[in-house]
Formats: sequence, C-alpha cells, structure tokens
Amino acid sequence: MKIFNIYWWERVLDLPFKFYRETKWFIQRGKRGWADCDAWSIDDYLAEILPPMLKRLQTGSHGIPGWSNDEDEEVAQERWNKTMEDIIFAWESQEKICNTDWLYYTGKERIQAEKHFKNDSGTHVMTKEECEKYRLGMKNFIKYLNCLWD
Repeated sequence: MKIFNIYWWERVLDLPFKFYRETKWFIQRGKRGWADCDAWSIDDYLAEILPPMLKRLQTGSHGIPGWSNDEDEEVAQERWNKTMEDIIFAWESQEKICNTDWLYYTGKERIQAEKHFKNDSGTHVMTKEECEKYRLGMKNFIKYLNCLWD
C-alpha cells in the first residue's frame, strides 16, 4: 500500500510539470511546426504522423506521378495506388518497429530472432516478405518524395 501511495503522489505532483511541458510543446508546434520532444525521436514522430497523411493523400489526390499519354489512366492510377500502399505499409511498419511491437531483421539475424522471440506473444519478427515490402516502400518514399502533394 505504501508503494502505491508513493506512485500516486509522484503522479499528482508531476501534473503541473506535465501541463507546463505539454503547453510548451503545443506552442512550439504552432510556432515552428515541431516541438523539442518531436526531435528526441524523429523516426518515431514521422512514423506517427505520416501514415494518416499518406492515407489522406491517397484518397484525395488529383494527380498521378509519372503518367504519360502512352499509358491508360486506369492502369497508371492502379500503379500509383499500389505504390502508395507500399509507402503506407512501410511507415506503419516503422511505427510498429519504433514501438518495439515488430522487429526488423534480415538474413541470419532474422532466423535467430524468430527462434528467440517465438514464445513471446507481444513481439513479431518481420517475415522476409514483410522486410522486402518495407524496404520497397521506403525506397518508393524516397523516389516519390517530391510527388507527395496534391
């Protein structure tokens, strides 16, 4: 019971400081677009904000990058949707990797990790196919970075 009381009081006493930090970060995001806490783990921050933005772009975009008059518009749209799905998968995977829900290993490391984490129900070691799709999505993100606008 004593431990619970100490934990509870630490939480209560931290509330003013938490309010101060959250307010400060809110103001920083409003002024410069990002907060100090976002820079502490940029990969985690981007993995959190990019998937919803990419999904919104995928459903509401008005253009198809790389579409030429030689190609049918429907085929080009399907190709672009597949590319966007790969990019979204990569960033959703990155979020899971940052949260340590998924582990990204390749080659012998992956096989060893699968053996080690086989009985751990909370951790998923990415399959070879998932790793390849993750790499393809990140490669396409870099390739089409200048096309991610509407």
